[in-house]
Order: sequence, then structure tokens, then C-alpha cells
Amino acid sequence: MRRTLTAVTLSLALVVAGGCASDDAGDETGEEANEEASEFDDIVGRYAHFDVVAYEDELMKTLIISYGFADLAEVDGELQWAPEFCFSEHRSDQPISVEFSDEATSAIRPVPAVVTVSRDEDGTVHLSRPTTPTGIGVRLDDPANDPLPTDPAAPRGGAAAGGGPPPLPGPRVGSPPAAG
Repeated sequence: MRRTLTAVTLSLALVVAGGCASDDAGDETGEEANEEASEFDDIVGRYAHFDVVAYEDELMKTLIISYGFADLAEVDGELQWAPEFCFSEHRSDQPISVEFSDEATSAIRPVPAVVTVSRDEDGTVHLSRPTTPTGIGVRLDDPANDPLPTDPAAPRGGAAAGGGPPPLPGPRVGSPPAAG
């Protein structure tokens, strides 16, 4: 069976000041303001964003859409992307429903990533970032390359992972409510 996984991150050009039920204004870096102009001054800020992860094979097409905020900040002369997810939804071509709690979605905390910036002659800005695989309820030193633990009692897996939010239950899958 051939399966295709496509991950697309789309960033909205909507600057916002709030977060997912947090009091963080999103633009505080703990550093004093730099008086010198930077090539990133017109990009740095807090943006609303959504991520779409699509799975497709011969039997099913499904989308997981996560909504949240992304902070773009200059760190050591580079532009850094730090996302925060608030809620998610599922869409499929099958008659199923999937519920994934806001708590579980908010527990997804990708590591900040350096963003590559290019500009066209007309001033259009293009941002590109590396993939950010993120384990939930598991400790991975290199999430892009470490295999997932298969034993929940292992030091890297399940409740033993420690150092982060507790493992959360996965999505609940069921049939859609009967029309009535």
C-alpha cells in the first residue's frame, strides 16, 4: 500500500498580540531593545498560523489542522521561529469523527527553529524553516532521527520521560453522531 504524507505550514499575515489562553504578549525576549536597525525589523513579531498535515492512501484522505501562534524573533543575528498551538480539528473523506483536546494540542511544543529569509526585488519576503518533528510524552534527544521507544516503562517513554507535560490521551475516534 502506497502512502503519502504531506506536511504544509501556512502562515497568515495577521499580526496578533495574544496567545492561546496565555498572558504572554509574545514579543518579550528578555533582552534589551537593540538600537541598531536589523534586516529583520519588518518581520519580527507574533503571527497567527495554522499547520495542515495530510495523510492519503487508497482507502482514506484525512487532514489534521492545528491553529496557533508563531513568534518570529531575532536571536544572535538569526531569525528564529517559535510556535505555540491552541486547538486542532480533523477532516476526512470517511464517515468518522476524531476529537483531540485543546490541552493535548497545546502540549505540542516544537523546538524553536532558525528561519531562512529571502526577498524578491519587489520586496516580497519568503520564509523557510526546517521540519520540526515533536514527540509528546516521550523524550527524544534528536526528534528528527531518534526512533520512538516501544516500551512505556523505558526511561525515554511514557510517564518516565519527565521534564515536560504529562502524557495525554490520544485522539478519540468514533462514528459521527446520527442525524436526527
